[in-house]
Amino acid sequence: MVTTSTKIDTFSSWYLDTGCSTHMTGRRDWFISLDESTKNKVRFVDDNTLKVEEVGKVLIKRNDGKQSFISNMLFMLGMKSNLLSLGQLLEKGFVMKMKDNVLKVYDSKKGLVLMVYLSKNKTLKVGIDVIKHKCLATIVSGFGTIGLGISLSRI
Repeated sequence: MVTTSTKIDTFSSWYLDTGCSTHMTGRRDWFISLDESTKNKVRFVDDNTLKVEEVGKVLIKRNDGKQSFISNMLFMLGMKSNLLSLGQLLEKGFVMKMKDNVLKVYDSKKGLVLMVYLSKNKTLKVGIDVIKHKCLATIVSGFGTIGLGISLSRI
């Protein structure tokens, strides 16, 4: 699982969203790489739009202590919540099962990657420990991929 942490400075809440087409966040400081050439807008259900500033990768710490990427993450200035697209995960080959108010996400080898309980307000919220980028040399060793479209190299 990719879920637990007690570090307040890097731990964040993410909503798994079926209506969201792409992973997105408003936290530029979390990105380890960014591509500024992609410019676009995202329209939300309430008809508001936000500009896509950049697209890149965010490095996270998994429960097993290894590191993985969430790739194809949109950086959108003004974004208040962090969203993981279930559609993008499905596209990356992840399998999702929903039963008894629990969503489980499995990788292609049928390994459990994520388990999220449905909240009282009917949202799927998970905590992910983001590794802040300091220097490329500090992040090169020891990372792997789990494929969540979080690239978790596939995530």
